[in-house]
Amino acid sequence: VLGREQSASAQLLVVFLSDGAPSDHIERACLHGFQVWQDDVNGPIKPNGKSALINCPLAPGGQCRTAVQKAVKEDCTTLVRTLGDLFGRDRLYLTTVAFGPPTENFQVLQDMAAVLPRSSFQKLGLSANSLRTAFSSISSTLSTMTSESAGTSLIHRRIVVDKTTARNERKWDVYLSSEGNFVSKKRWSLAEKRFLAVLMPLGVDGVGHALGTIGKGVDRIVHHAAEMGLDKQGVIFEMGEQLVAKETAHEVFMKDKEFHTNFCRCQGQAQAL
Repeated sequence: VLGREQSASAQLLVVFLSDGAPSDHIERACLHGFQVWQDDVNGPIKPNGKSALINCPLAPGGQCRTAVQKAVKEDCTTLVRTLGDLFGRDRLYLTTVAFGPPTENFQVLQDMAAVLPRSSFQKLGLSANSLRTAFSSISSTLSTMTSESAGTSLIHRRIVVDKTTARNERKWDVYLSSEGNFVSKKRWSLAEKRFLAVLMPLGVDGVGHALGTIGKGVDRIVHHAAEMGLDKQGVIFEMGEQLVAKETAHEVFMKDKEFHTNFCRCQGQAQAL
């Protein structure tokens, strides 16, 4: 089922529900060839009315029964480990859900979840509300993985970060009102939930930012920036406080107005805190 995803970049969520411990050991023979978890039809009847189990004559004391159960557990955990190795342990999220009587043994489910770094084990008992909560949690995990997958598909711009770049570097992009390439200054209003025009300080004719990148995050790259003035001789100079300019680190959002609007809104909220 998952074969076609082996070489893809998608993340995988595997949900494993069980109402108890695996029963595979019942049909499995021990290393000596005896099915030690089967009823001994020729054996004695126990006080509770059940038949005694077949004993392995080569390993008395129930050693083979323990070994068979251990082998089944190792098969289950090995299968999970193989899936992780095949698809990538950072791509595969396994959630095991135990839904059954509280007295039931769910150790194998717990051990399966412990194999992978991105996994979870939930023991619910017989509560329908707990089951509903578990599926809500799984749905949230799926949404997170979908967002992560969308993020990893974005193409990063080719950026070289140099934190030692000085503000007086010569290469700047400058946008001036007098040259027609600076339109307006706006600020996001938290109260009105829209952009509002802001007056430029006296003497300011535009803005500029250095071409060198001084920082980079998951979504943004950062430059030195400043408000710019223009004297009578046509010389451009910095005015006011030292600023930084931020822009998207991904090619796809370079001309996405909605993306930049959301960014300004988030910056406004952060500044108000």
